Amino acid sequence: MFNSAVLILDLYKKIDKEAVLNDFNLTIRQGEIHVIAGSTGAGKTTLLNILAGTVQPTNGTVKIFNKKAGSMEIRKRIGYVPAKPAFYPLMTVLDYLVYMGMLSGLEQTEAISRAVFFLKKVELNTFRDKYPTDISPGMKRKIAIAQGMLSEPSLLLLDEPVTGLEQTGKESILQIIHELVQDRNMTVIVTAAQWTDVSGIADTVTIVHEGRSVLSDETANIRDFFNQGIFLMQTSNNNLLLEALRRTEYLKYIVRSEKDIITVITGQVERLKKDLPGILYKLQLELIFFRQEELNMENVIQYLL
Repeated sequence: MFNSAVLILDLYKKIDKEAVLNDFNLTIRQGEIHVIAGSTGAGKTTLLNILAGTVQPTNGTVKIFNKKAGSMEIRKRIGYVPAKPAFYPLMTVLDYLVYMGMLSGLEQTEAISRAVFFLKKVELNTFRDKYPTDISPGMKRKIAIAQGMLSEPSLLLLDEPVTGLEQTGKESILQIIHELVQDRNMTVIVTAAQWTDVSGIADTVTIVHEGRSVLSDETANIRDFFNQGIFLMQTSNNNLLLEALRRTEYLKYIVRSEKDIITVITGQVERLKKDLPGILYKLQLELIFFRQEELNMENVIQYLL
């Protein structure tokens, strides 16, 4: 039995009469890096805000380290880095970090010490006397991560830290995140539009769509899942074919759409291609339509839902 850092049960959040999160369940183990991936509007930022305690859920249970999310005790243990960090234009990088550290409750000398330490960790100590207008978007993300680490949190929330960055910038940010948490037993939740952008540091991944968890598993299993193939087919009697496919041991994901198309998602691509003609012949079925597709974020959501 593992110790959970985050436990979410039947979470529901309504904003302006619209359900942003609906029947959302998630468990995240202590010390792991968990990725929450989904398109804009999927509910990722709202979820982070609920965990950070800045937004209250409409219904459901949200616990962090076995305590209710939003309590002052828990909020002190969380570092939050928004997708678009805001800086004060008249403050240098170092002044900004020291100021934010003092706002979080650090004494000035401790705030200075930690600011310098984390600026070195994100490889921006030489920019400590620069102003926000003098630094690139990638550097701003690194500074925001340093700011999120000032209180040395137990749970770090990073909202789309690599979105919009070129590949070199993404790799640099991911390397920093991995190094910062490696020796601290810190739990990290990272959101992203595409799970593959941050899969290199992820222990587990959850894919969300319209406020619901569509798929959640170990990163290796998610990677294997997306290496599967999709087969779309229609025959002269789909009911018979559906029954036969559901008895086929190696086929796990089989759905039937409203357009009377049978969809099969399988990692046994060549095996299904070899077996299908025999199945059709045995059932005396005519194949009307057949197509193979690759699995991606868009169609996996469509088929799994």
